[in-house]
Amino acid sequence: MFELATLRGVAACIVAATGLCAGTAATTLASASPSCEDVRIVFARGSGQALGDDEYERFVEGIEGRLSADIKATSYELGRGAHGGSKYPAVSVEPADTALGAILSGGSAYAYGDSVKAGVKELNAYLEAELESCPETLFVLGGYSQGAQVVGDMYAAASDDVRRAIVFNGLFGDPKLNLPEGRHGCRGYFSEWRRVIGGCDTLRGSLGARVPYVPTASAEETGLWCNDDDFICGTGALGDISGHLTYADDGAAIDMAALEAASRLQYFLRASFRPHDVNLSPLNIGTAGIDVAFVVDSRREMEGELYDSSFVLESVAADVRAHNGRAAVIEYRGAMTRCLRSAAASHETLKPQLARLPRSNLATDGQKSTAPKKRWVHCRPQSTGSTGGRALRRRSF
Repeated sequence: MFELATLRGVAACIVAATGLCAGTAATTLASASPSCEDVRIVFARGSGQALGDDEYERFVEGIEGRLSADIKATSYELGRGAHGGSKYPAVSVEPADTALGAILSGGSAYAYGDSVKAGVKELNAYLEAELESCPETLFVLGGYSQGAQVVGDMYAAASDDVRRAIVFNGLFGDPKLNLPEGRHGCRGYFSEWRRVIGGCDTLRGSLGARVPYVPTASAEETGLWCNDDDFICGTGALGDISGHLTYADDGAAIDMAALEAASRLQYFLRASFRPHDVNLSPLNIGTAGIDVAFVVDSRREMEGELYDSSFVLESVAADVRAHNGRAAVIEYRGAMTRCLRSAAASHETLKPQLARLPRSNLATDGQKSTAPKKRWVHCRPQSTGSTGGRALRRRSF
């Protein structure tokens, strides 16, 4: 299985980054009340799970561990308390009648449906109460299996204020998965919420598709993962749930979602980043310096990391210049590539250049391509003064 959406990170002198996450949830640390947390992480567990299971712990620790010390974060797992007169039971589907009722009703009735409805009511009431007490608090939501349905279904009941306060929600093994592109084998249109999916023909979950999957205005902060061999979300044979049990593995879906959520939070809260360990000294670059091209990937499926990656870009660019080298930035859009201005000397001057990749553009002309065209692009790098005006010439892949 190969998904372009998984190509994230920094390798050698190439930074694969994403569109700037300019959204309505943006705020500042200074605007929050001293008694309020900056972030609330809320998670809904899967069918029959006890509170505090692996998926919850991995999600929360993965986000909190990536946030800088100046961000105050706390977490809540649905079912720990009652809110709005409801407490999410995460009913087990092992009894045959519960599973049959879920299938026959599309997850909307009988014991399973009642469990989902209780979770939706508790989640919505909890978010409303927290937002009323701390109107500047931002939310990150996560849901696994039945919990993914709870989080997804909650959007229909949520107020506009609650929706605007949600920075990211990660859904894992959702039985109500909805990927319309599955009808066409991943050719052409891709859903904004698609992350790593085990098959291009995956269309709907085992309990049918939620339509709409999430409201249009909330699609950009939603991430959906469905592993190979996961019957629950629609990729496995009848009864095959081997892939359903691996979302909390090292480097798997929950880790990917935690990274995306933390990157978005750092941007929205305008917080400082933890220093990146960037050092080019092991490279044999000689005394004349080297030319480095930073390739910024702005396709729609690459989301959540531009702001974070820009700090890495700044660090590498500074190190390059310290070694008598030059740096330039190239924007990659699948079949369309263009040259941006040379990398600036500091992050404050670099940010406006990276901000040339707005989300509105990503949603309209950022391209999807599993086999992008190769073309030469020309950037004139920022010179240190001793290397003249040579044009930087690099190939974009």
